[in-house]
Amino acid sequence: MKILFRESDHEDINLKSFLGFIDTDLNIRSLQADIRTSTMDLIKLVGKDVFKIAEDIYDKEYEDWQDNEIEFMYYMRSPIAIDSYRKFSPSNDLAHTNNGRKMRQDDGEKLPFEWMLDRDNKALEKRFYRALDDLLEYLEETDFILVKHTWLNSDNFKKTKKYFVSTVQDFNDVFMIESRLVLHKLQPSFKLFEELEIKPRLTNEVFQAYKDYFQNNLQTYPLPFDEGNNEDSEQEGETEDQTIFQNQLDDEQHILDESQEEVFVPDNELVTLIKSAAVNYALAWAMTRLSVQLFPEGILQFQISDRMTAQAAKPTLKMETEAARMAFEKESASFLKLIEEYLNRIKEQNAPPKKIEPINLMPNINIGDNFFNC
Repeated sequence: MKILFRESDHEDINLKSFLGFIDTDLNIRSLQADIRTSTMDLIKLVGKDVFKIAEDIYDKEYEDWQDNEIEFMYYMRSPIAIDSYRKFSPSNDLAHTNNGRKMRQDDGEKLPFEWMLDRDNKALEKRFYRALDDLLEYLEETDFILVKHTWLNSDNFKKTKKYFVSTVQDFNDVFMIESRLVLHKLQPSFKLFEELEIKPRLTNEVFQAYKDYFQNNLQTYPLPFDEGNNEDSEQEGETEDQTIFQNQLDDEQHILDESQEEVFVPDNELVTLIKSAAVNYALAWAMTRLSVQLFPEGILQFQISDRMTAQAAKPTLKMETEAARMAFEKESASFLKLIEEYLNRIKEQNAPPKKIEPINLMPNINIGDNFFNC
């Protein structure tokens, strides 16, 4: 793993260019440990293949970077710079001397109040999350084909597509969040929801049919060939042969698909209900597990009070968080009830007609009896 920052960086891409509010004399060597940690965290999010592209670009001289490479490197390095600084700054507020930790007090500077530090820490956290969101959006929407297709083919991206709620738009249709990062962070809750709430209601067979449908509809994105090899005529011939072979495979797959007697078609109304329940379930799950800084300002309503804290707000005592969790949980339960009612209606509609038994109009009468009189 290579570090994407060094002291000799050009002034257009050095640490100061990402953190305009820091002093220019901040020694980057002081942040090396935090930069390394933040880099490892970023690799876990975007994957090694995407990060390898950034490493290869960073090995070149800055003057040789193309415009799309400069843009890509900005989005890759920005969250590393912000996260490493927010990890470093709390310890840097104190002087760590041979005689223990001391309070820094330079001439012409005043020590901040605790609420100022708390507010700045939250601002840095939000800035970091925005940088990650910007990066994820860039990876999906960029015109840099090598980067875009590497990301869209990666396991880190594909694992977000195996649940009923798989896009930001799916989430926004129920609760406006506009965040790919939040969608990524909520993956464990979607898995839990489907296993505990949906699978028992749909039965294993139907549930697996939906999962197979999601998996089979994942698109594969071709990676561009290296430009240096495209000049070789043999490479061009190999490319043409690969194209012909792929077309043959596609034709065979098309014939195979047409020969299948049954093609699974998802029930759109059912899927809509499941998505609504899943989003509210995920938000309820997140209230007590994820940082509130991830979410929009209005998701938790803080009350201003005469009793001041370091944040100049009334202590929540977890009441707002618990109230939000219960509200989302109640909303999810209401959609789960609608799912059960919908499944019962479908079951009744598909049930075979009841067999009508003949009615005996003369019960317990023996026509051959001597006492029988018509």
